[in-house]
Formats: sequence, C-alpha cells, structure tokens
Amino acid sequence: MNQNPPEAQWEGASHAPFEAHPRNASHRINETPDHVAGHTLSETQVRSASHLYNEAQKPIASQPTAETQWRSASHGISESQTNLASQRIYINQTGSTSEEELRRYVELKRLVDIFYDVQDVRIRTANRERTIPGHTEGLYSDRLKRVERELLRNISMQLKDVPIWRGWLSTVKGIGPTLGAGWIANVMIAYRPVKSLEACSEIQRAFHLKTKDKKILLPTIRGIGAFPNLSKFWKWLGLDVEEGHAPRRAQGKKYGRNPKMAVLCWKTRKQFIMVGNETYRPLYEMWKRKLMIEGPYAKALKDPKKCPRYEECRDKLIKAAKRLGREPKKFPCLKHIDLMAARAMVKLGFVKDLYFTWRRLEGLPETETYEEAVLKRHRPRENQGVIASQSPSETQS
Repeated sequence: MNQNPPEAQWEGASHAPFEAHPRNASHRINETPDHVAGHTLSETQVRSASHLYNEAQKPIASQPTAETQWRSASHGISESQTNLASQRIYINQTGSTSEEELRRYVELKRLVDIFYDVQDVRIRTANRERTIPGHTEGLYSDRLKRVERELLRNISMQLKDVPIWRGWLSTVKGIGPTLGAGWIANVMIAYRPVKSLEACSEIQRAFHLKTKDKKILLPTIRGIGAFPNLSKFWKWLGLDVEEGHAPRRAQGKKYGRNPKMAVLCWKTRKQFIMVGNETYRPLYEMWKRKLMIEGPYAKALKDPKKCPRYEECRDKLIKAAKRLGREPKKFPCLKHIDLMAARAMVKLGFVKDLYFTWRRLEGLPETETYEEAVLKRHRPRENQGVIASQSPSETQS
C-alpha cells in the first residue's frame, strides 16, 4: 500500500481546506467509535473477504443513459459498459440485474440507518442509567448493544459482494463495516420524486417513502458515475468552498449539499485521527503545522482580535456564558486550525482516493481535476495516500 510522507508535498491543490462544522449531527461525540464497532466482531471474515478480490473485475457503470452515451463518445468507453449503464438507472427500468442491485443497496442503506438509530438510543439510555440510584448501569443499554452486534453482522454480510468494499475500502484503517456501508449506500442510492407508483418496479414499490406533504419518493441507483468530476463530488459532500470559506446552511437559502454526507465526513476524519491512520493522519498533521505558521488563524493564536471570525466567536462565547452563568471561555482559534486540517485530510486525501478508485473499479473514465485541467499540475494517482498541499494564502481571502 503506497503512501506519501508529509515531506512529499504537491503544491497547488484546487480548493482551500476550510473547516466545515457538522451541523445538525444526529450522533453525539462520545458515541462508540465506528472503527471499534466495525472491527471487533466480524473483522476476520470481512478482512479475509477483502483479500479475495483477485478475480477479473467487471466494469459497472452508473450514469444515466444520455450522459453515459455522451461520455462513451468522448472517452472511448466500450459499448457494453454503455448498455449496462442504461439498464441500471432510474425509475422505469426493470430486469434482474437492476432489481437485485437496487434491493441490495437499499437494504444496506436501511440497515446503516437502523444501526445509527439504535446506537443513538443506546447512548442516550446509558447516560440516563447512570443517573438512577443503585446498580442499574447497563441494565437496558446492554440489550441494545446486542441489537447493534446483530445489525453489524448483517451489514458485514451485505458488503461481501460490493466491489469497492472488497477492492479498497475494507483495507483503509479506520473504515469499519458501518462507516464503509454508509459511504457506499448513500452514494449508490438516490430517492427521486414521482407522481404515482404505477410505473415503478416491485422493489421500488416495496421501498418507496412518503414525505409529510404526501410526495412519493422512489429509490433509484445513482452510483459514483453520477458525479462526472471530483469537484461535483466534493460539493455534494459539502466539501466545496464558497468565497474562500466552507459553505454553511442559511435560512431562506438553498443549501445544495447532502447534510448526512457532511456528518459522515466528520465521522471519517474523527476515525482517522483516533486510530492513527498511517496514510491520512500524516496529512492532517502536516496541514496543522502549516496553518499554525502561515494560515489566517496563525496570528490569532497570539492575539484573538486578529482572528478572521473574532466577532462571531466573541458573540457566541458571551451568549453561552450568560446562558450557563459562568465566565466566557477562551477563543477557539486553535480549534479552527484543527478543524481546517482535519477537513483537508478527508477532502484532499480520502475522498479524492475514494472517487478515483471507485471509478477505476467500475470501468469509468477518470476525468481531470481542476488542478490538472486548469492549473496544469499533474501528479501520479495512487489507490491511497495522494497527499496534496497548498499554501493557505493562495485561496483564502
């Protein structure tokens, strides 16, 4: 497994790694780490399955028909890949291959959602048990742990036949079955609105959802092919940059990103830092050192008034102090730097490697990044550990 040391830095990444807080996160910070939950029970089976991927890999395209045909003309994709793409996508398509694939990924997505729901209830229950007098700790939460373990076994079984899991994700330290299944299922499945259930398949009818305003949502295959370039994938994950800053949700303004994937990115970067991933943790440490010397928050470490977000942080700290009846805390300038470095690690390291590895496994063309197409700076692509660096002053305003 190749990995570049922090010294092997490439100049000119296309976007600045500004922090993005996981807003509306549905899980607490003190929850059981995904890596611990994902590798304690069935690690042997999952790891052994991941090393059996020596067979010929079948290309699986995942773009809509029109887009696939256009890209096959411009990049020379074989006709068989184009035909396969046209069978996999969207509402009115049927056939055993599409139906089986749709069922697999929808079930995987539901299992992951249930796992995190049970985990959240288990954490809340355990916290309340500690406040009850007597020996009640674990009385009810231990039963929920058994449910979590059963769900984890089912998720691991579902992942055995997924190419990106067997071919790469299962080998990444810190990515367990639940976290890996979250990435795969959310990328592969998209829910799209329809007017009625008349033209849908049996699988879509069985797994459809209804919104509060009675709209019908049908599950469809999306896949990594729905993102023609890396920048679009970054934006969908909430890792893009607007006017030199990470995008934030605002009232009356369309967000245009996937909040659930933003939380998943936050969980991933937390895992890499905790378990000490040998490939991506050095990237985090390199960015943190760099930002502490020359970043926009470097001067704020000595004088908080020079922080680019001084007024915003001051108002929040004063408001929290009044609500809790205590003195205001210190300005979190070092925390800003830490979040920026962690975001760069996930964005320029893991997500970039995931995007190109996934497209390679499915036989899709590897499009140029902004850095390669516009800045004319090329670097060799690895399965893992493509470490990119950039001077913070190049993209920060």
